[in-house]
Amino acid sequence: ERLRRSGVEVGYSCRNSSNLWLSSLRALSPVASEVANPGEAGLPSIAGTDAWQRRLLNTQLASWAELRHDTILYAKQSYSGGIACEFPDGYVDPYPAAFERLRLYALKGMEATEFLLDADAALAGSVRSYFAELADISGTLKEMAEYQRTGMPFTAEHMAFLNDAVRSSQEGCGGPPVYSGWYARLAFYETDAEYDPTIADVHTNPGTPSVPASVLHVGTGEPRLMVVTVDTCAGPRAYIGVASSYFEVIVEGLDRLTDEEWSPMAPQAADVPWLAPVLPETL
Repeated sequence: ERLRRSGVEVGYSCRNSSNLWLSSLRALSPVASEVANPGEAGLPSIAGTDAWQRRLLNTQLASWAELRHDTILYAKQSYSGGIACEFPDGYVDPYPAAFERLRLYALKGMEATEFLLDADAALAGSVRSYFAELADISGTLKEMAEYQRTGMPFTAEHMAFLNDAVRSSQEGCGGPPVYSGWYARLAFYETDAEYDPTIADVHTNPGTPSVPASVLHVGTGEPRLMVVTVDTCAGPRAYIGVASSYFEVIVEGLDRLTDEEWSPMAPQAADVPWLAPVLPETL
Protein backbone atom coordinates (compact mmCIF):
# COMPACT_ATOMS: atom_id res chain seq x y z
CA GLU A 1 0.00 0.00 0.00
CA ARG A 2 2.84 2.42 0.85
CA LEU A 3 4.45 1.75 -2.53
CA ARG A 4 1.23 2.72 -4.27
CA ARG A 5 0.86 5.89 -2.19
CA SER A 6 4.44 6.92 -3.02
CA GLY A 7 3.82 6.51 -6.73
CA VAL A 8 5.37 3.07 -7.25
CA GLU A 9 3.37 0.32 -8.90
CA VAL A 10 4.80 -3.13 -8.32
CA GLY A 11 4.30 -4.89 -11.62
CA TYR A 12 6.22 -6.98 -14.09
CA SER A 13 8.91 -4.30 -14.52
CA CYS A 14 9.89 -4.67 -10.85
CA ARG A 15 10.31 -8.42 -11.01
CA ASN A 16 14.09 -8.42 -10.93
CA SER A 17 16.45 -7.90 -8.03
CA SER A 18 17.72 -4.44 -9.03
CA ASN A 19 14.29 -2.93 -9.68
CA LEU A 20 12.88 -4.42 -6.49
CA TRP A 21 15.76 -2.90 -4.52
CA LEU A 22 15.12 0.49 -6.16
CA SER A 23 11.44 0.14 -5.31
CA SER A 24 12.38 -0.46 -1.70
CA LEU A 25 14.40 2.74 -1.69
CA ARG A 26 11.57 4.62 -3.38
CA ALA A 27 9.32 3.56 -0.48
CA LEU A 28 11.42 5.80 1.76
CA SER A 29 10.50 8.87 -0.26
CA PRO A 30 8.29 11.30 1.65
CA VAL A 31 4.54 11.45 1.15
CA ALA A 32 3.22 15.00 1.33
CA SER A 33 0.32 14.18 3.66
CA GLU A 34 2.61 12.31 6.06
CA VAL A 35 5.14 15.13 6.16
CA ALA A 36 2.36 17.62 6.91
CA ASN A 37 0.77 15.45 9.64
CA PRO A 38 3.25 12.74 10.71
CA GLY A 39 1.25 11.90 13.87
CA GLU A 40 -1.86 10.94 11.89
CA ALA A 41 0.25 8.53 9.82
CA GLY A 42 1.72 6.92 12.91
CA LEU A 43 5.09 8.64 12.51
CA PRO A 44 7.06 10.60 15.09
CA SER A 45 6.84 14.37 14.75
CA ILE A 46 10.48 14.56 13.70
CA ALA A 47 9.53 12.72 10.49
CA GLY A 48 8.00 15.97 9.26
CA THR A 49 11.23 17.95 9.56
CA ASP A 50 13.69 18.91 6.85
CA ALA A 51 16.53 17.20 8.73
CA TRP A 52 14.67 13.87 8.74
CA GLN A 53 13.99 14.05 5.00
CA ARG A 54 17.63 14.83 4.29
CA ARG A 55 18.65 11.80 6.36
CA LEU A 56 16.36 9.59 4.29
CA LEU A 57 17.70 11.07 1.04
CA ASN A 58 21.23 10.34 2.21
CA THR A 59 20.28 6.74 2.96
CA GLN A 60 18.61 6.29 -0.43
CA LEU A 61 21.57 7.65 -2.38
CA ALA A 62 24.14 5.70 -0.38
CA SER A 63 22.28 2.46 -1.04
CA TRP A 64 21.82 3.39 -4.71
CA ALA A 65 25.58 3.98 -5.00
CA GLU A 66 26.25 0.46 -3.71
CA LEU A 67 23.68 -0.97 -6.11
CA ARG A 68 25.32 0.82 -9.06
CA HIS A 69 28.68 -0.57 -7.98
CA ASP A 70 27.34 -4.11 -7.99
CA THR A 71 25.59 -3.73 -11.37
CA ILE A 72 28.16 -1.57 -13.15
CA LEU A 73 29.07 -4.25 -15.70
CA TYR A 74 25.56 -4.63 -17.08
CA ALA A 75 23.76 -1.40 -16.15
CA LYS A 76 24.65 1.20 -18.78
CA GLN A 77 26.16 4.44 -17.50
CA SER A 78 24.34 7.65 -18.33
CA TYR A 79 26.00 10.23 -20.58
CA SER A 80 25.53 13.95 -20.95
CA GLY A 81 23.91 14.83 -24.23
CA GLY A 82 24.79 17.69 -26.54
CA ILE A 83 23.32 21.12 -25.98
CA ALA A 84 20.17 21.64 -27.99
CA CYS A 85 18.38 24.92 -28.33
CA GLU A 86 15.91 26.74 -30.48
CA PHE A 87 16.11 30.42 -31.29
CA PRO A 88 12.72 32.17 -30.90
CA ASP A 89 14.04 35.22 -32.73
CA GLY A 90 17.10 36.27 -34.67
CA TYR A 91 18.84 39.19 -36.30
CA VAL A 92 20.81 39.39 -39.53
CA ASP A 93 23.16 42.25 -40.39
CA PRO A 94 20.87 44.62 -42.35
CA TYR A 95 23.09 44.91 -45.43
CA PRO A 96 21.38 43.08 -48.32
CA ALA A 97 23.90 44.45 -50.85
CA ALA A 98 26.75 42.66 -49.05
CA PHE A 99 24.92 39.33 -49.15
CA GLU A 100 24.00 39.88 -52.80
CA ARG A 101 27.64 40.41 -53.74
CA LEU A 102 28.58 37.32 -51.77
CA ARG A 103 25.97 35.42 -53.79
CA LEU A 104 27.51 36.72 -57.03
CA TYR A 105 30.91 35.62 -55.77
CA ALA A 106 29.52 32.12 -55.24
CA LEU A 107 28.02 32.03 -58.73
CA LYS A 108 31.40 33.05 -60.14
CA GLY A 109 32.97 30.21 -58.19
CA MET A 110 30.53 27.78 -59.78
CA GLU A 111 31.62 28.98 -63.21
CA ALA A 112 35.27 28.40 -62.31
CA THR A 113 34.62 24.70 -61.71
CA GLU A 114 34.35 24.24 -65.47
CA PHE A 115 38.14 24.56 -65.62
CA LEU A 116 38.54 21.72 -63.11
CA LEU A 117 36.42 19.14 -64.85
CA ASP A 118 39.16 17.76 -67.08
CA ALA A 119 41.78 17.74 -64.32
CA ASP A 120 39.71 16.36 -61.42
CA ALA A 121 36.00 15.72 -61.95
CA ALA A 122 35.40 14.67 -58.32
CA LEU A 123 37.00 17.85 -56.95
CA ALA A 124 35.06 19.93 -59.47
CA GLY A 125 31.80 18.40 -58.24
CA SER A 126 32.64 19.13 -54.59
CA VAL A 127 33.65 22.71 -55.36
CA ARG A 128 30.51 23.29 -57.40
CA SER A 129 28.27 21.92 -54.64
CA TYR A 130 30.01 24.13 -52.11
CA PHE A 131 29.54 27.31 -54.13
CA ALA A 132 25.95 26.37 -54.98
CA GLU A 133 25.10 26.11 -51.28
CA LEU A 134 26.96 29.33 -50.53
CA ALA A 135 24.89 31.09 -53.21
CA ASP A 136 21.66 29.70 -51.73
CA ILE A 137 22.62 30.70 -48.16
CA SER A 138 23.66 34.18 -49.28
CA GLY A 139 20.37 34.61 -51.12
CA THR A 140 18.38 33.72 -48.00
CA LEU A 141 20.43 36.07 -45.83
CA LYS A 142 19.95 38.84 -48.40
CA GLU A 143 16.18 38.34 -48.27
CA MET A 144 16.19 38.40 -44.45
CA ALA A 145 18.29 41.58 -44.45
CA GLU A 146 15.75 43.19 -46.78
CA TYR A 147 12.92 42.18 -44.42
CA GLN A 148 14.73 43.91 -41.58
CA ARG A 149 15.33 47.07 -43.58
CA THR A 150 11.61 47.34 -44.30
CA GLY A 151 10.47 46.38 -40.79
CA MET A 152 8.84 43.10 -41.83
CA PRO A 153 8.98 40.14 -39.39
CA PHE A 154 10.78 36.99 -40.43
CA THR A 155 8.70 34.19 -41.91
CA ALA A 156 8.50 30.69 -40.45
CA GLU A 157 10.90 29.57 -43.19
CA HIS A 158 13.38 32.26 -42.16
CA MET A 159 13.30 31.14 -38.52
CA ALA A 160 13.71 27.49 -39.54
CA PHE A 161 16.77 28.59 -41.53
CA LEU A 162 18.27 30.37 -38.49
CA ASN A 163 17.62 27.38 -36.27
CA ASP A 164 19.50 25.18 -38.73
CA ALA A 165 22.61 27.37 -38.57
CA VAL A 166 24.47 25.24 -36.03
CA ARG A 167 23.46 21.90 -34.60
CA SER A 168 25.45 19.76 -32.19
CA SER A 169 25.30 16.01 -31.69
CA GLN A 170 27.50 13.41 -30.04
CA GLU A 171 29.40 10.72 -31.89
CA GLY A 172 28.79 7.52 -29.97
CA CYS A 173 28.80 7.21 -26.19
CA GLY A 174 31.14 9.80 -24.75
CA GLY A 175 32.50 10.79 -28.16
CA PRO A 176 33.39 14.34 -29.14
CA PRO A 177 30.64 16.72 -30.23
CA VAL A 178 29.86 16.84 -33.94
CA TYR A 179 28.64 20.10 -35.43
CA SER A 180 26.34 20.35 -38.42
CA GLY A 181 24.07 22.93 -40.01
CA TRP A 182 24.62 25.40 -42.84
CA TYR A 183 27.09 27.54 -40.89
CA ALA A 184 29.37 24.55 -40.41
CA ARG A 185 29.09 23.73 -44.10
CA LEU A 186 30.50 27.15 -45.01
CA ALA A 187 33.89 25.58 -44.30
CA PHE A 188 34.93 23.64 -47.41
CA TYR A 189 36.97 21.19 -45.33
CA GLU A 190 35.91 20.09 -41.85
CA THR A 191 39.31 21.11 -40.49
CA ASP A 192 38.66 24.68 -41.67
CA ALA A 193 36.20 25.03 -38.79
CA GLU A 194 38.89 24.42 -36.17
CA TYR A 195 40.93 27.10 -34.41
CA ASP A 196 43.32 28.21 -37.12
CA PRO A 197 44.37 31.89 -36.81
CA THR A 198 46.11 33.45 -39.79
CA ILE A 199 48.61 36.25 -40.19
CA ALA A 200 50.08 38.08 -43.18
CA ASP A 201 52.83 40.68 -43.54
CA VAL A 202 51.41 43.67 -45.39
CA HIS A 203 54.06 46.38 -45.12
CA THR A 204 57.83 46.46 -44.71
CA ASN A 205 59.85 49.34 -43.36
CA PRO A 206 63.46 48.62 -44.43
CA GLY A 207 64.70 51.03 -41.81
CA THR A 208 67.07 53.94 -41.71
CA PRO A 209 70.08 54.76 -39.54
CA SER A 210 67.73 56.34 -37.01
CA VAL A 211 64.66 54.09 -37.42
CA PRO A 212 64.95 50.29 -37.05
CA ALA A 213 63.50 48.02 -39.71
CA SER A 214 60.09 46.50 -39.02
CA VAL A 215 57.28 44.55 -40.64
CA LEU A 216 53.59 45.24 -40.17
CA HIS A 217 51.36 42.15 -39.97
CA VAL A 218 47.59 41.78 -39.89
CA GLY A 219 46.04 38.68 -38.37
CA THR A 220 42.99 36.95 -36.99
CA GLY A 221 42.34 35.03 -33.79
CA GLU A 222 39.46 33.37 -32.01
CA PRO A 223 35.90 34.59 -32.72
CA ARG A 224 34.53 37.12 -30.25
CA LEU A 225 31.20 36.86 -28.47
CA MET A 226 29.00 39.76 -29.49
CA VAL A 227 25.91 41.10 -27.73
CA VAL A 228 23.87 43.81 -29.45
CA THR A 229 20.60 45.50 -28.50
CA VAL A 230 18.30 46.39 -31.37
CA ASP A 231 15.01 48.28 -31.44
CA THR A 232 12.35 46.05 -32.97
CA CYS A 233 8.60 46.23 -33.51
CA ALA A 234 8.23 44.43 -30.17
CA GLY A 235 10.59 46.82 -28.38
CA PRO A 236 14.34 46.55 -27.67
CA ARG A 237 15.78 43.06 -27.84
CA ALA A 238 19.26 41.70 -27.16
CA TYR A 239 20.87 39.32 -29.64
CA ILE A 240 23.99 37.21 -29.16
CA GLY A 241 26.33 36.07 -31.92
CA VAL A 242 29.97 35.91 -32.93
CA ALA A 243 32.22 38.45 -34.57
CA SER A 244 35.65 38.14 -36.15
CA SER A 245 38.80 39.23 -34.33
CA TYR A 246 41.41 41.43 -36.02
CA PHE A 247 44.94 42.28 -34.92
CA GLU A 248 47.83 44.43 -36.12
CA VAL A 249 51.32 43.35 -35.13
CA ILE A 250 54.62 45.13 -35.78
CA VAL A 251 57.71 42.93 -35.60
CA GLU A 252 61.08 44.62 -35.43
CA GLY A 253 63.59 43.47 -38.00
CA LEU A 254 62.72 41.84 -41.28
CA ASP A 255 61.32 38.60 -39.88
CA ARG A 256 57.87 37.64 -41.13
CA LEU A 257 55.57 35.60 -38.91
CA THR A 258 54.07 32.36 -40.16
CA ASP A 259 50.64 31.01 -39.16
CA GLU A 260 52.35 28.41 -36.98
CA GLU A 261 54.30 31.08 -35.10
CA TRP A 262 51.26 33.31 -34.75
CA SER A 263 48.87 30.64 -33.44
CA PRO A 264 50.17 30.59 -29.82
CA MET A 265 50.64 34.38 -29.87
CA ALA A 266 47.09 35.28 -30.94
CA PRO A 267 45.33 34.71 -27.56
CA GLN A 268 47.67 37.22 -25.88
CA ALA A 269 47.79 39.76 -28.71
CA ALA A 270 46.82 43.36 -27.96
CA ASP A 271 43.64 44.66 -29.53
CA VAL A 272 43.76 47.52 -32.00
CA PRO A 273 43.17 50.80 -30.10
CA TRP A 274 40.17 51.89 -32.14
CA LEU A 275 38.22 48.79 -31.07
CA ALA A 276 38.55 49.56 -27.35
CA PRO A 277 35.20 51.41 -27.00
CA VAL A 278 33.21 48.27 -27.85
CA LEU A 279 35.24 45.68 -25.92
CA PRO A 280 33.74 44.53 -22.57
CA GLU A 281 36.95 45.07 -20.58
CA THR A 282 37.00 48.76 -21.58
CA LEU A 283 33.30 49.62 -21.47
